[in-house]
Amino acid sequence: PSNSYSWYCGWDELQPFWQMLVPNPKSRIVIAGIGNDPSPVDMYDDGYTTMIAYDYSKSGVDRARELFRTRLSRNESKNKGNGGTIERRDKVELMTADAANLPLETASVDAT
Repeated sequence: PSNSYSWYCGWDELQPFWQMLVPNPKSRIVIAGIGNDPSPVDMYDDGYTTMIAYDYSKSGVDRARELFRTRLSRNESKNKGNGGTIERRDKVELMTADAANLPLETASVDAT
């Protein structure tokens, strides 16, 4: 599989709309269909850290886990060589799940 790709567009294109509709980056959000898509990682790096991301495919979740773990944060990439530090992305909850049967309580998320 490729290193990463988005089915729709990247975070740079989504960001203005997302920030308008979900202005509080501390909102609890759910991202469906992760895997090779780097957009959730970019969202996390921009402050949307209370995130539940899932896919029905275990290999998709494993790939997302790898992306969250290995990519430099956007801040680190911008500051590379300027004393920046690699940020841990340990608040994201990655799970293998079916959208028809998510293990979430009703009304427990702010945005999807």
